[in-house]
Formats: sequence, C-alpha cells, structure tokens
Amino acid sequence: MKAVQLPVYNNNLIRALLGMKVEEKDIPVPQEGEVLIKVEASPCNPSDIAFLRGGYNIQKTLPAIPGFEGVGIIEAVGKGIEDDLIGNRVSCFVQDDHVGMWSEYVTVKITDCITLKDEMPV
Repeated sequence: MKAVQLPVYNNNLIRALLGMKVEEKDIPVPQEGEVLIKVEASPCNPSDIAFLRGGYNIQKTLPAIPGFEGVGIIEAVGKGIEDDLIGNRVSCFVQDDHVGMWSEYVTVKITDCITLKDEMPV
C-alpha cells in the first residue's frame, strides 16, 4: 500500500509538507478489537497541520503517517469482531503511534468507528 510519511516535525509548514514522501508499506493486519479499513478519504484538519509542525498534543515516533480522521470501507476484522461488518462504510479516527489515515489502508479500533448509512456520500 502507499502511505504518506512525515520524516521530521517542522514548525515551517511548507518545509514540513515538502519533506513528506509517499512510500510503499505492508498492508496492516487487524489485531484483536480492530478492523482494517480501505481509506476512501481523509481531510487535512487544523489538528493535522499542528501535528505536522510538531505543535499538537500528540506526537508519534518518526517517521510517522499523518492523518487523524477519515472514511473508508471495512475490509477485514480482527479477533472478537463480527465479520458481518466487512463491507460497511465507516467514519473513524486514529491516534495510535504506528498508523495514520493518510494511507491506503489503516487498522482502527472498532470503538473508534461510526457506521455510515449507504446513502451518505464520501
């Protein structure tokens, strides 16, 4: 999968943006209580900008995949999750150190997801 990588925090937003690269990574495997989501969209919110600059209340081990919120389709489930959720579109957020929404796939705790109705556009 492709994922955006932030190599260093930089208070200069332009330099932070120019330093990011798209890299190939393995598709993550959902652990117990998690789902694998194929990301359809992820915004760039003020919290994401603060994160890129190193000024947000969450700092990840670098290099890091940015992106705290997004929407996508559940592709797989971890232990303890009903497999009838596969195929559902969800809105979700993630703040874990090893993942970010600016990637093609992300693993997220099921408790950090909200199922969306089919008629809700991305």
